[in-house]
Parts: sequence; C-alpha cells; structure tokens
Amino acid sequence: MYSLTFEFPNDFGKLFSQTVKEYQVGDIARLVAPDVEFNEQFPLSKGGEPGAGLLKTRLLGLFSPKQWHTNSAVFQINVDGFVPDSETCAPIERAVSMFKSFLGLAIALRLYKIGRNVDWYSLYFQPSFMIHRRISTGWQFEREYKLDASLSEVCKNLLLDDLGGMLDTDDKKAESILDRLRLIKSTFDLKQRTSKVMLASEWFLDSCAAAHRLFSFVQTAVVLEILLGDKARSDLLSLGELLGNRCAYLIAKSYKERENILEIFREFYEVRSQIVHRGKPQLGLRENYLLHQMQQVCSRVISREVELLAQD
Repeated sequence: MYSLTFEFPNDFGKLFSQTVKEYQVGDIARLVAPDVEFNEQFPLSKGGEPGAGLLKTRLLGLFSPKQWHTNSAVFQINVDGFVPDSETCAPIERAVSMFKSFLGLAIALRLYKIGRNVDWYSLYFQPSFMIHRRISTGWQFEREYKLDASLSEVCKNLLLDDLGGMLDTDDKKAESILDRLRLIKSTFDLKQRTSKVMLASEWFLDSCAAAHRLFSFVQTAVVLEILLGDKARSDLLSLGELLGNRCAYLIAKSYKERENILEIFREFYEVRSQIVHRGKPQLGLRENYLLHQMQQVCSRVISREVELLAQD
C-alpha cells in the first residue's frame, strides 16, 4: 500500500489546523493537520537523509530535511498497487483523479475559490504529492511526484471562499468548512450513486485550470453533458435545448432566471459547435463572458446535485 499526501499552502490549511484537526473524507482519503506525530509517521526523508529533489533549509551552515508545516492541512490518499521510482502509474493516476474530484467539489460548493496568492510561500511553492510506502514498521518515504503545470497553478492560487464577505470571522469560516466537508464526504461515501458527480467535478476543475480558453470552453460543456445529458433524448431534441431545460428547472428560482439560463445555453452551444466542428482561433469578449457564466452554472448544478444526494 502507498500513501500520497498533498499539503495545502494557504489560509484554509491554517484555519483547518486550528479548528478541525482531522476529517475523514472517504474510506481511503482524509484531511489532517500535521503535528509532531504525523511528521514522525510520514517523514520527508529516507534514512535520515533529505530525499531527492526536496527542499533543504540552510541554517548556520547546516542542512535540515524538509518537514510538514505546522498550521497547515494535508490531503492524504491511500492506494494499492505498485508505484515505480520515476514515473506515473495507475495508482498515482487514481489518486490524482480523486484529488481533482475533491478540489472540483470544493470549488463548486464554495469551500474554495481561485484567486491570486501573492505571499512568498505560494510564489515558490511547487505543488506535489509526497509518496510513502507501507512497510512492516510504518511508512517509508519513497519520492515526490510533481503535479502538472495547469493543476499546479490552480493549487497555488486556491483561497478560502468567504462567500463575498459573509464569512467575516474565523468561527463562521470554520463552521462553513465543516458544512462543506460534510457534503463532500457524503459524495465520496455514496460512490456508485455519485460517480457522475465525481467525474463532472474532475472535468470542472480541468475547465478552471485550462491554460487555453478554447479548451476550457469545451471542458465546461463536457461537465454539463456528464451531469445533464441523455443520449436517447438528445436524438429528439437539440443538445443545447435539452441540457438548458434540465438545468433551468434544476437550479432556477424564478421564471425570469429560467429564461435567462435557456438563452445563455443557446448562445453557449452555438459557440461550442463552432469550436468543435469548424475550429476557432480564440474567444471574443462575449464568448469569454459566456464561458464565465457557464462555469458558474456548472458550479450551481454540481452543488445542487450534491445537496439532493445528501438529502436521500
């Protein structure tokens, strides 16, 4: 068995470590605030020597191995299989996929938002998983696995969502963190029933992380098709109209909002068709606005689906 651990470099980690301490997200995944015991159980060096590629700190001419930061939080996933020394593999890909689903859900449910971290640590932070292998006496550090550039950039710029200033105290933020984590846990726990939501959340994160706006546009459409699509019905009704109607009746709170969602869907799917069938060099101002609006719709649909599943 292997353990892959990712450390969050932001305000979420600090508040989590001060309030929640540990939260089991699923049967093989958890959030935990590293302490002395965690550092001993999951060391970041092999045999007392700093691992290859790990950050060393020079102090008075001496080197000390990297340790998990206090006042932080880590996301830890346990996977079975074999992890080689220098490449990706199925267990790592499963862990990254689950991690992306977690982040997609966290953004959709407004635990996180993507902003711009400007603190010195985030600027130099290189997001990665630390891989440990289970041995008879505990966990042995194996190696560091760096995340790809687009996912890395998102991780560096995750901020705790304060809901537009409504969460103005640490107590309110801590309560919101627990509330959102309960919804995420319910999604992870239900597995078979939530497989579409988990997959859609992964694609949603990819749409937020995509460096190229055209890719982001298509990925956003995929999120909607995973959640709302129906191949049999789409043969009888245009895809945009079918998804728009389903979405409008799922999340709209008034007739006017429903009509607005339907109109945005029509425009969005016209642009999607141009990209997929005829090609398009770039998005214009209106098309970038449509992309932003539809990403907000994706967030609301995922959130609504999770809430409905949690009520069952």
